[in-house]
Amino acid sequence: MTEATFTFSTARECQDILGARAAHLADLERLFGVQAVSRDLWLKLSGPARAVEAAEAALRGVLHARDAGLPLVGGGVPFLLRAYAEGRAADIDELLHLRVDVAPSRPPVFPRTFGQARLLKAIRAHTLTFGIGQLVQERHGAQIVGELNNLSHAFLDPLRISVQDIHVVVIDRLGKAMARNHEDDHTSQDRE
Repeated sequence: MTEATFTFSTARECQDILGARAAHLADLERLFGVQAVSRDLWLKLSGPARAVEAAEAALRGVLHARDAGLPLVGGGVPFLLRAYAEGRAADIDELLHLRVDVAPSRPPVFPRTFGQARLLKAIRAHTLTFGIGQLVQERHGAQIVGELNNLSHAFLDPLRISVQDIHVVVIDRLGKAMARNHEDDHTSQDRE
């Protein structure tokens, strides 16, 4: 059994990470298999050595996300803890690099899910991006490809946007995005 103490800099930092009345302690304990006790500005973790190390790394990661400007209100902390527990630290770092500064007087906007991150990357990488639901894609996939071809000839040609510049991101019920190029859809339709 290993014990470690995680110390917060301020009461505000502690409340942002652990939640009001330490509401996120139960998530931390459940996801990492540790016991957690919070007093004042410290958090004592105990459990198997690897679990304690993973929980400490997750807390450092959540703190880093907070300091980078990622909003932790709502489900932010549980989402981050779950992601760290699943070994997705690199994906969290990528979320932090997808910051969108809307206006100087407004806080930055970050994707709140990995699906939103994939959609934002697609928007940044392609001239034209469509985000559609998975059910729409399953029921109307061929129709969407046809409409994109019509769009290409009627609207995009004068703008000098080619069909290859179009990117479709299919978002399933859980907010996960499955990026697909229009060209991939078109070639798979030709094979049918």
